[in-house]
Amino acid sequence: MLLLLLAPTTLNAQSNAAGKQVFDILKYGAKGDGVNLDSPAIQKAIDEATKAGNGAQVLIPGGHRYLVGTIQLKSNIDFHLDGDAELYVSTNPKDYINDAVIIANDVNDLKISGTGSINGRALEFMTHYSKETEIYMPATWRPKIFILTNVRILTSVISLLGLLPTGVCICLGVRMWSSTISRSETIWKSLIVMASIPIIAAM
Repeated sequence: MLLLLLAPTTLNAQSNAAGKQVFDILKYGAKGDGVNLDSPAIQKAIDEATKAGNGAQVLIPGGHRYLVGTIQLKSNIDFHLDGDAELYVSTNPKDYINDAVIIANDVNDLKISGTGSINGRALEFMTHYSKETEIYMPATWRPKIFILTNVRILTSVISLLGLLPTGVCICLGVRMWSSTISRSETIWKSLIVMASIPIIAAM
């Protein structure tokens, strides 16, 4: 009976060169076709990696576009966007909790790594381009990319694409070490982190 209880985690987890357990989201049902919602499968992998602890890696394999709603990151994991992996933000409000893509609350020793990206699909959340103000006008609803509360991030390397000029992030008590965030310039200063609540950062 004990073997049966352990089977799901054991069968889906591998180890990387650093000896950390790796939880590949494709083994938890993610499709990576940009059509089917993959955030539930990603969340399953995160939850299992959290149980394993010790910096276990949640692997988002490259070569795929993953349609996502809300993903809740947790402590003691490495959320790894491998290669050209792309998190593709859903336009359906029903796919979200608290209207955010990435949420984390009271999280320690979180690592976000890899060369993948988060695509915010900005133009699909805008109504029109204003010639008067020379900016795109956002629709009534759009998700934030991050809502982070009391989070300690050890390493963060993120590429953000197609984001709205406001409302990207709400952060409270966030501490970051060795963080690099790059962003697309294609849509009017596409990334502005809205620090409506203080961010504590050590770069």
